[in-house]
Amino acid sequence: MIQFILLFSRQGKLRLQKWYTTQTDKTKKKTTRELIAAVLSRKPKMSSFLEWKDLKVVYKRYASLYFCCAVEQDDNELLTLETIHRYVELLDKYFGSVCELDIIFNFEKAYFIFDEFILGGEIQETSKKCVLKAINDQDVIQEMMIIRRLSTHRFHQPLRILGIETSCDDTAAAVVDSDRTILRQACRNQLKYHQPWGGIVPSIAKNHHYENLVPVVAEAMKDIEWDTIAAIATSVKPGLVISLWQGINFTRQLLQKYTHLSFLPIHHMEAHALTVRLTHNVSFPYMVLLASGGHCILGIVEDVDKFYRLGETKDIAPGEAFDKSARAMKLHEHPLVRDMVGGAAIGHLARDGDENRYQLITSKYSAKIKDCSFSFGGMLSQINRVVEKETIHCGSLNFDEQKLRDFAACIQASVVRHIETRIHRAILFCDIVQKPQWKRTLVLSGGVSSNLYLRQRIHDLCAHYGVELVCPPPQLCTDNGVMIAWNGIERYQRSLNILSKMPDNLAPESRSPLGPDISDRVQACDIDVPFNWKNLLANK
Repeated sequence: MIQFILLFSRQGKLRLQKWYTTQTDKTKKKTTRELIAAVLSRKPKMSSFLEWKDLKVVYKRYASLYFCCAVEQDDNELLTLETIHRYVELLDKYFGSVCELDIIFNFEKAYFIFDEFILGGEIQETSKKCVLKAINDQDVIQEMMIIRRLSTHRFHQPLRILGIETSCDDTAAAVVDSDRTILRQACRNQLKYHQPWGGIVPSIAKNHHYENLVPVVAEAMKDIEWDTIAAIATSVKPGLVISLWQGINFTRQLLQKYTHLSFLPIHHMEAHALTVRLTHNVSFPYMVLLASGGHCILGIVEDVDKFYRLGETKDIAPGEAFDKSARAMKLHEHPLVRDMVGGAAIGHLARDGDENRYQLITSKYSAKIKDCSFSFGGMLSQINRVVEKETIHCGSLNFDEQKLRDFAACIQASVVRHIETRIHRAILFCDIVQKPQWKRTLVLSGGVSSNLYLRQRIHDLCAHYGVELVCPPPQLCTDNGVMIAWNGIERYQRSLNILSKMPDNLAPESRSPLGPDISDRVQACDIDVPFNWKNLLANK
């Protein structure tokens, strides 16, 4: 007699369980945990039979799933193996080459086949045709209920899009509708796995995306019917290619399974630039600053698919400058900020610091080339020189807490001042080229835009020129599935690049600019921007 049956993935995730003997929940969890560990620890060429406690365990791997069956000592192992094979055949007949996704999103069907095939731990003498006929009859009833529900709510159901994001190290998914409602979202962060290496390790990111995509999408789709989703939007560029591939391949599997879904390839940076339209009533056109650990772009958003670049970073991004500065100062050893990322740690210490104590940049630094491009590489070199010369880092023999806070304030002020001068020049450029509508609204997005000092400085600048400053919520400034789904909504509503299926030759791109570059037009205007414009204003 069969005691219990377990289905689990090669990562050890339990996908299905059926118990034919009475056990407490605690015993079931312990048994499941120990048996999964025992099976996964065995080498591929070892026997599929295992003596486990007072039971015999028979298991077989099909694709990424392990089918594991526990029987009594006097039961025949080969017959049990045949039982597993017959169950897999039934699943294949119904799903068409069963995979892990089928079990996750249609687990009730898998349980239904269990009950038709095995009852009370004993195999029922029924043919495959009888089992499949019973399942098909149930499907017909469900389809009739779905049609009835859709016919009732057809004109009241808003458009729904599933967004999938894997451009770097965050695995994220979300379902958003055309009423600007975030129905569900989920995200798995890999920070703790990459932190010891001092940066993103592509192979680690790939493996964790592979493990996280199934549970993340399952969480985002919890209590949401697949037939209510119109399309899947997935980030395909720019980003870490090995990470983008995971999202693309997973989306391809979903599209093959749910054939009614359309596909929307999404530009990661365009999604960032348009997120604000989900949370605020911002109309086109508007100016946007995307500042994070990997990007720093100042541009104009004229429409859902129309962008212009006023300037972008020529070396490193501001977030990277903050992170490397924090590493040089060994802020991971500081008790107050050891658990914070670099930019947040520097911002926290800078609250009680003197930003004028050290001169890291001068007015000439931001006036060498009169355009809106950014450069933080030289600033970072100067920061490293001062850290080494003044020994401004945690754990040094002559450690001075106030000196550390002052230096943090100087770093923050230098980065923000450099960004501020570029935005200032962009505002003046809009007047010169007679495009006042471009400067009507400024949007700050990206992880660095959460810095309160940056927001205050840019707020004062915008207030002086009558520009409206808008900032999306901090949780939507970093990589997330919501922005991908929302970009999918805007594109779907305008019939922009909607694909009935994913092209076979679709490949991710590591680099993809945000629209045409018009920085040469800015430079041609030769616009002087005062470095300390607030001081000059006060003197006047």
